[in-house]
Amino acid sequence: MGKHKMAENVAWSIDAQLRLLSWVDIFEELPEDELEELSRRCPDTQIEPNETFYTPSECGERLFLLKEGRVQIHKEDPTGQEAAPLKVVNEGTIFGDMTLTGQRLEDVYVTATEHSTVCTIKKRDLENLILRNPEVGLKLARLLGERLRQCEEARSDLIHKEVPARLAGLLLRLVEEEGLVCEDGYKVPTRYTHTELGSMIGAKRVATTRALKKLREQGAVESKDGHIYVKDQEALQSAASPNKGEQSTPAE
Repeated sequence: MGKHKMAENVAWSIDAQLRLLSWVDIFEELPEDELEELSRRCPDTQIEPNETFYTPSECGERLFLLKEGRVQIHKEDPTGQEAAPLKVVNEGTIFGDMTLTGQRLEDVYVTATEHSTVCTIKKRDLENLILRNPEVGLKLARLLGERLRQCEEARSDLIHKEVPARLAGLLLRLVEEEGLVCEDGYKVPTRYTHTELGSMIGAKRVATTRALKKLREQGAVESKDGHIYVKDQEALQSAASPNKGEQSTPAE
């Protein structure tokens, strides 16, 4: 799989592996014997930083469960320069290429940005799991429905919102998904680069940097130690709403 050899994880205890599987929302209600079977059939693989473990040449439908770490989904840059990621995937997320779930990885590469642990789930294993546990299928359907809603919102934002409004909306979603309560607001625990944030809202890095500066000047956010802190959620919500008559510039 991919360009580099990957070593299966043999260091974790079975309890640790089952615990990580159970943290994924679609698997959290599975009985222990089902988690053990899933772990046995879908062994963990360690991915080193900057290692590309999925390329367009891959064949066979499969889903990836990112148990820990962080990866980027990106296109190959023909100029040899670092390509902006199409998507940043954090731990606890399912992604991949499988018609059954509507997940597609077309003409892209997946590269780890830090030491990561990936579990690979093949189509037959997922189908059998759903047949034995229909609640997994229901949760998967809800998950895909939520992702579809997010995609539609992102598409609408590109048409109707300027970059600062799109960035404000993204930060609100990140706070909802992973935000930590701190003394004077919320902290986004994942360190996102301006390029990564820009890729998530369809904007270039320079435009994203300007938008973040504008949100700081409005008192909505603060950047410190590589993290983004939401200081005023109401101000951020206001910034996320497009002004009447405002026209979007998708990438600036």
